[in-house]
Amino acid sequence: MAAELVHSIECSVQPLDFSFHKSRDIVAAALVDGTVELHDFSARCKKVKAATPGVSSDSLSAKKDSDEDDGDDDNDNEDGKDEEDSDEFDTIMSSIPVHSNEVPIRMSSNNKNNDFNAKNTGVPSPSASDAAGMSSSCRSVLISSLGDNIFTAGNGGGICCLDFERACDLTATVKSCQNWRMDGASPYGIHRLYQ
Repeated sequence: MAAELVHSIECSVQPLDFSFHKSRDIVAAALVDGTVELHDFSARCKKVKAATPGVSSDSLSAKKDSDEDDGDDDNDNEDGKDEEDSDEFDTIMSSIPVHSNEVPIRMSSNNKNNDFNAKNTGVPSPSASDAAGMSSSCRSVLISSLGDNIFTAGNGGGICCLDFERACDLTATVKSCQNWRMDGASPYGIHRLYQ
């Protein structure tokens, strides 16, 4: 049995959610700017034996620590930078602005006046005008259990289904890989997807 040690994956901006593909070394990240990024982390994996007969886990972790900073420059390129930090090891496969143009919805407690829901239930109604200063974001991403679709949700209440294979292309756009889309599926914004 071997464990995989995965080095960090850098996203363009702050990720809010992520989902792993069930059989490929690909992760989808929902970003704060409304985009979905797909990263291939197979090149960043290193096989490490999890349990070797006669070798304690302490000696494995000591070996790992000594390998990380052994002073040799075997992994350095001509510039003296570690090869893992170079663009050669960039993991991004695509960046798709799925929810970048949605108007975010903020719950407001001050617009209860003529709202039936607020009067009868006490639940404040959503207001796009109260969202001034908020930016649209992709709040949730989910790769389907079959691995053929990517579902996304934004704080503007929209949900979208992308074709996984077409989304893995570096030149992918929303139009090129979108299976279906429902803008305004929720008047309260969608913050989590479940399967």
